[in-house]
Amino acid sequence: MLDWGLADGGLRARARARSALDLASARLLAAVQARDVGLQVADLATTLLRLREVEAAQREAVSWIDRLALLMRGAVRAGVRTTTDSVRIALERNTAAAALEKTRFDARSAEIDLMALLGRPADSTLVIVQPGFPDRPPGVEDSIRVMASVSRQPEIAIANVAEERARLDVLEARRTTAPTVDLSLDAGLAGTDLTRPVPGDILASNPDATVADRLRRDLGASATINVRAPVRGSAARLSTQSKAIALRAAGLRSGGELVTQQKIALEILARWRSAYRRLVTAREATVGADQNLLRVKSLYSGGAILLLDLLDARRLYQDAIERHADALQESRSAQFRAEDRP
Repeated sequence: MLDWGLADGGLRARARARSALDLASARLLAAVQARDVGLQVADLATTLLRLREVEAAQREAVSWIDRLALLMRGAVRAGVRTTTDSVRIALERNTAAAALEKTRFDARSAEIDLMALLGRPADSTLVIVQPGFPDRPPGVEDSIRVMASVSRQPEIAIANVAEERARLDVLEARRTTAPTVDLSLDAGLAGTDLTRPVPGDILASNPDATVADRLRRDLGASATINVRAPVRGSAARLSTQSKAIALRAAGLRSGGELVTQQKIALEILARWRSAYRRLVTAREATVGADQNLLRVKSLYSGGAILLLDLLDARRLYQDAIERHADALQESRSAQFRAEDRP
């Protein structure tokens, strides 16, 4: 028996189209996830660079305080300084050492998170090099390229796929009353005795009967064409209306996604520009804090200012270094997100 659909109202074509849309959606979602993971890896890498720069500065701060404490102990023994200054330096060192330990812990946590994203064991060795691109503000070419990349973002393609799927749903709901035509072909032997080449009733009438005699009597074939035309009810009309509304909503989401991606592109450029400006300001502040520390050290050596003024100047310099590291991380992250746009 053979059944063959001559007309199915486009059912198979819609099924093929839906399968193609499902495949495209899966690929696009995989691309979004891969991109997001890549951005997380980049953010963690820039975070590690910042923490290592801060850690190096904090180690230098501890060493600086240790050298100052050694000089202070000699000055206390000589009666030039009081023990209060020595205690104050010890307290300052404890604070600096605690900050250094906190930074080391944060760096280790970032390393563990990064190696987990990369699929590497937590005890692996991780080497992060400085970015190969120079720190710079966005130019006209960058703005043009980032804005041109909006239409290529996978989120827009995903929204378009959802709209196409909704359009298929509407088409399928409207074709529920489409007639279907099936062809059935059937060929076989009549009777129920299939255990012998020649049934017993034929042998009873003709002992010399052969298989050819049976085929002449029992062999038969038939062809049937079935036409079905479903009746459309009120439920089907309501279903079509709901799917039409869903299609309009999907179209609005598709247009809204384009606006959203344009907004994201503008925010990326604005973030990059602002981050670079903060980086320039932080660099200037670091230079100023360094010069101020040198001047205060000279004044302290000459006895013109107190120890608290010297420690305060050193703390201001340390804060400037850490703010510069933060600004550098933000600038690198913003620049990477802009330059990584497809």
